[in-house]
This record gives sequence, C-alpha cells and structure tokens, in this order.
Amino acid sequence: MKKKKNFKFLLLLTGILLFVLSCGGNVRKNASKDEIVAANFRDIRDLNPHNYAGELYAQNILYEGLVIINKDGSIAPQLAEKWEISKDGREYTFHLRKNVVFSDGEKFDAKAVKANFDAIMENKNRHGWLESVRLFDGFETPDDYTFKIKLKEPYYPMLIELGSIRPFRFISPKAMKNGKSTKNGVDKYVGTGPYVLKSNKTDEEAVFEVNDKYWGTKPKIKRIRVKVIPEEQTRALALEKGNIDIVFGRDMIDSETFKKFKDKKGFSAMMSEPVATRMMLVNTTKGALTDKNVRKALQHVLNKKEISEGIFEGTETPADTILAKTVPYANIDVPVYNYSLDEAKKLLDAAGWTAGADGKRQKNGKP
Repeated sequence: MKKKKNFKFLLLLTGILLFVLSCGGNVRKNASKDEIVAANFRDIRDLNPHNYAGELYAQNILYEGLVIINKDGSIAPQLAEKWEISKDGREYTFHLRKNVVFSDGEKFDAKAVKANFDAIMENKNRHGWLESVRLFDGFETPDDYTFKIKLKEPYYPMLIELGSIRPFRFISPKAMKNGKSTKNGVDKYVGTGPYVLKSNKTDEEAVFEVNDKYWGTKPKIKRIRVKVIPEEQTRALALEKGNIDIVFGRDMIDSETFKKFKDKKGFSAMMSEPVATRMMLVNTTKGALTDKNVRKALQHVLNKKEISEGIFEGTETPADTILAKTVPYANIDVPVYNYSLDEAKKLLDAAGWTAGADGKRQKNGKP
C-alpha cells in the first residue's frame, strides 16, 4: 500500500469576488431596466442541485433549501419557517412554508423534501465531505408540512451544512429521473427559487427569468442574461464598449483591470469579503521540508504584503489562516508568521542549514 503524502499549506492571500458594473458611459444597446447582461468565463453546465459541476450562482437563484446562511453567518428560515431541535440534539423538526410550489407547478411539501433527501442519500459517497450526510439516521414526514431529520449523534454545525447551496437544495420530484433519483442527472432544472432557466445555448448564453410562481418577493430584475466570454480581456472590452452590464466573480478580471474600472467614470467597482485563500502546498515527507524549522523559515521568507500590493494591487490581502475570518467559527487567533529574513536565518541555523561564505546553505556538506 502506498503511503499517503503529507502536505502542509503556505498561506498567501485571501481571494475575493470582484464586481464591476457599468453605470453610464457606453450604455448597452437596447438596454432595458428589467434586464441585466452579465459575463462568465464558462457555460452554466449541469445545474443538478445535488451535484457539483454547475455554476453556483445559477443554482443559487434556481433552488432553495430549508434554511439559508446570512451574510453575517447566522442561520435564517427559507423553505422552513421554523424548527426545533430535540434536547439530545439528535432530531431536527422543520415546519415548512405552505402555499409554495415548484416552478413546474408541483406542490412543495414534506413529501417533496423527503424525496430530495432520499435522492441525496442514494449518492451519499459523493457527499462524504459533509459530516451530516454520514450522521443521517432517517427522515420522517409526520404531516404534509412537517419534516424530521434523525441523526446518529448530535452534530452542532448541522444547520450550517443544510444552508449550503449544494447538495441540500430542492428540485421538483417530477424533474428527477423516474421521479426519485438525481444520482445520474435530472430531466429538468426546476426549483422554487426566484428565477427559472428560460434557455441555454451551450458555451454561448444562458437566460434566467423571474419565476412567476415564486412565493417570496419577486426580483425587480425580470431577466438575467449571462454571456459566455472565456477570455479575460475580451470580457473587459465588452464591458467597456457597453455590450454587457456587469462582470462579477473571482478571477474574472485581473487586479489592474479592476483598478482601471474603479477609477473610470461611468463604472462602479466593488470587492466582496474574502471567499477563498491562495496557497502553496509543500510535501513534508521528502528532503529538507521534513524539518519543521525549515518549514517555519519558509513561512518567514514569504513577503505576503509585497505580493499583495505588487501583484494584486491590494485587491487580495495577506492570509494567516486557511479560512477567511468571515467564515462561521473561523475568526480565531493563531500564531502569525511575519516576514522576517532574520527569523528565517535563525530557524535554518537551528535546523543545521549553515551559510557559507557565498551565502548558500548546506547541511552535513550537502546543499
């Protein structure tokens, strides 16, 4: 059996989402207040809510779940109006919204919720990254609008995982394969969300329109048109010429282009809170990197501030943890490895890597 490689992370920068919106200047031809035209670098792909291949933004506006995670990390009702947790933490009882239908007219009720959870569990190995999936011990529907989840043991982050965009959002049972399975695809992309997928030309354009059966407040933007523009500079040019209204997302435009639009009249540019972390992985099972002091020295020679300002124009900030502090329960104090060549030299000396007259380091006569 092959031994697993052990990797450590060298944290660099926190990634953010960039938004650039045309507010004037070259107004898009035939522009409508009811429509917005955006650009993405690839097709929407498979929007099955129980799989991971599709674009998150599209799944997010088509489908809804029991609960939703607010911007501040708190849990709020979505298709469940309220819920109770048993004293032993092993049973969650959700009271569902009434008068909700899927965009195909199918009634949303406890039976539909159970059908979705059963479909998820049919493919449970695919969702093994979620501890809740491992702990599910059964689902019950006491009445049309009550749904119960039973767990093998208490699990505190349960509601947080249920609030994730996938795989715990619901598709109409009528859109499932044979009315019960999503493991090998679905027949249609039908949810309860504020939008429906009106059309999609693969690798060209997807069109979303307001769901006229939506139970909540209907969006003011009646139509969202997402054009597929693979090249970064072509996206920027399309925005500048007024062919699209907005560019959004991580790595959609580089930091220099973002700054240009931020300073340009007729455009508005914004950055989200951090959503990801750039990092380098090092193999700790081979060579000098097996020594902890060498790895610490490597942390100290990385000038994250210089990388942030020199390469990313300050749009991505230095990261000291894998998860951004905006992630629930991730705002904790940890030791910070500040840029310090002197500290790095001390650590290398302690590890036996001594510098010669030429400044190059060796250990036991080997470089």
